[in-house]
Amino acid sequence: MLKSREEVLKIKEEYPIGTKIEMVKMEDSQAIPSGTKGVVKIVDDQGQLHMEWENGRSLAVVPDIDEFIVLQNPIQVLVLPPNGKAYIKNICEDPETVQELVEGHIQYVTIEYDAVLVCNVEDKFLGLTPDRRVGNYIICGNFFIAGRNDSEYLVSLTEKQIEEYQEKFMRIEELEVDYFMEFSNFIK
Repeated sequence: MLKSREEVLKIKEEYPIGTKIEMVKMEDSQAIPSGTKGVVKIVDDQGQLHMEWENGRSLAVVPDIDEFIVLQNPIQVLVLPPNGKAYIKNICEDPETVQELVEGHIQYVTIEYDAVLVCNVEDKFLGLTPDRRVGNYIICGNFFIAGRNDSEYLVSLTEKQIEEYQEKFMRIEELEVDYFMEFSNFIK
């Protein structure tokens, strides 16, 4: 049965790219086994979720026929690479994804009541590139900014927050390498 444009848009909103799910039951002769986990790669024009399954398969899920549980929806963050332009990325807040993005162990730094900066806690010890200053703290290597609410979880940034932080961190500072090296040697 063909879905209307509105139905497909609702499915795309409910299961954005990056959503992690676990299969419960699939109505297909070559069904994905129950308990298999996967990530939504794209939602097509019929509202089918095209997946990357942990078992290497790629069979699509039909939301109103197949049974599955959503494990985690992605959040929208602002990524700030060293010496690069900020960009928006949808990520899942699992430790592996966050560690991969910041290239190591995670440190959360509250920058506003509703926003948190996430960076590598060992950035200076690892010799990552000094890039931007937040207050008196020099950030080295990749970091990102996510929204924060009263829960312990990160949330998506609002459009207003994205604009605000893109502007705030647009300019890449020329940091004194000598000062940075003295500081690094002092804290080792």
